[in-house]
Amino acid sequence: MSIPEITIIISSYKREKQVIRILGNLIKYKPKNLKLEVLVCDSYSNYSLDDFLEQKFHNLSIKYLNIEKNVLAAKRNYGISKSSYNKIILLDDDCIPDENFLEFYLNELQSCGERTIL
Repeated sequence: MSIPEITIIISSYKREKQVIRILGNLIKYKPKNLKLEVLVCDSYSNYSLDDFLEQKFHNLSIKYLNIEKNVLAAKRNYGISKSSYNKIILLDDDCIPDENFLEFYLNELQSCGERTIL
């Protein structure tokens, strides 16, 4: 059985502390049997995510993307266009995932079609 692959797109603007908390929880609670890509789509808030971006995480990729428009839909669409994986979770910057977040969505996505957005 192949390892599941999921992209999480975090749309954000000027909420650096929340984004850092989200990334920390995703790293902490990521199941070992999951390839996870996280795309932070921002509008030039100039976050200091260097601690996360410089580290190597097992089966985890974090990318910080900027987009001119500070419009939620534009950020999500941009993230989707840059996604490496077909299974996508859209997450706002004020939603801090708990320990069951990834397990729940992993189970839900495995029962869905090939290209799925939750």
